[in-house]
Amino acid sequence: MLSIILRVRRIGSAALLLFAWQFLQPCNTYSQASNDMSANLSIKVHDYRVAEDNFLEALCQVSADFKIPMGIVWVNVTAARRKLSLSWSDSTVQEIIEAITQTQPAYHVEVDNGIVHVFSDEIVPSQNFLFLEIPRFEVRNQAIEMASVNLRQLVKLTVSPPEPIWGGTGGSVFGNTDELKLNLQLSNATVERILDTLAIASASNIWIVTFSNGLVLTPTGFRRTESLWSNSPIAENEQPVWDWVRWGDPTPSGLHKE
Repeated sequence: MLSIILRVRRIGSAALLLFAWQFLQPCNTYSQASNDMSANLSIKVHDYRVAEDNFLEALCQVSADFKIPMGIVWVNVTAARRKLSLSWSDSTVQEIIEAITQTQPAYHVEVDNGIVHVFSDEIVPSQNFLFLEIPRFEVRNQAIEMASVNLRQLVKLTVSPPEPIWGGTGGSVFGNTDELKLNLQLSNATVERILDTLAIASASNIWIVTFSNGLVLTPTGFRRTESLWSNSPIAENEQPVWDWVRWGDPTPSGLHKE
């Protein structure tokens, strides 16, 4: 059985061993990404406005405009889906992100390892699968879609462990034909940290976890998740899910559903 332990945000984790064998873009290491992030967040914007259908689209727009990789953790409530129109003069990119975040109660911004995290404090850490620690995660010459599928299979071993079955399972994965092939290995890394690594290393620079507004947990004690690409609830045995957004691509249609 996979050994997984819980983490709480802002508490230092055990040593993370990150070996990048071949990133096709030289800047996709944590140190370089962090330097780029700091520079981009400090940019002074003289005149900027967002007028989007909701909170998430506003964040995705800023992420794309200023090339800021993001990890967004939000709760699917009506308030976060309301239209948002804001403008700034002589503000930094970080101030813009923080202002958008502050339109929602109990949301915060955290910059770590080349990623801007926007997250809701509503999620109890013990119910948040992002704090699960994966002893070993390896990607060999795979696009992010397949790497993400492999990560999800590992997480499901704890969140929605399968019933014993005979034979194998089938499925399909959709992706972009121009997606870079990734090679990386991480040890003792949280799910959040692995998603960050994939976002930095690929062209899918935004990951989004949508937590259900309902308080009923999975049988294993985790908050349920939803997909922005689907109008149907996620089955118990398919929990959890997350979504990827590429800079400049349309945001998922599920952002507009009630």
